[in-house]
Amino acid sequence: MEEVLPAIDAVLLLTALRDDEPVPDITLPLSACEDGDAGEHPRLTQEDLDRDFKADLARADQRWEEIWGDHAWADSDERDSHRAEHRAEAEGEAIKDRGRRAAAHVEELVAHSGDPLWPDLVEAVEAGDRGRAVRMLAAECAAARATEPTYKLYEVNLSAQYESSPMSLGALGESLSDFETWLRSPKAE
Repeated sequence: MEEVLPAIDAVLLLTALRDDEPVPDITLPLSACEDGDAGEHPRLTQEDLDRDFKADLARADQRWEEIWGDHAWADSDERDSHRAEHRAEAEGEAIKDRGRRAAAHVEELVAHSGDPLWPDLVEAVEAGDRGRAVRMLAAECAAARATEPTYKLYEVNLSAQYESSPMSLGALGESLSDFETWLRSPKAE
């Protein structure tokens, strides 16, 4: 912010001088737009993911009841075992879905920063609209500030997926599992 706004101001001033136009008003500081809600960017929280996770499990339980609830079981242990197996599969899928959604959120935030924010910022500068440029720059900065917590959200959910089922990560999970085994193996002296 501290580097880009002075550059924007310089472009606007030089353009005004070149085109023999009035000097633009550069009194609106970027700090006027620095609150956490500057601009709209994609948002996702762990609470959102956890709420959806619980809803996925509830739907899986409901599906099991619809399909198997009135089934004539030979004994209650067989029923409980079948239900537990179904629940474990549903939980594994819900954990993977949390990881996928967190990854998609990282991609969505990066895409949002690249388009529409950056092109709008460039367009505002080209049009000599400093107020809009400042708003776009503030929105870009707000999106940039969200990248670290967004990545942390992804990291936490990817770790949970690895802990639940390393092989659900494919070749990456297999490599990480092998590396973990190697780290825990006794060292030869």
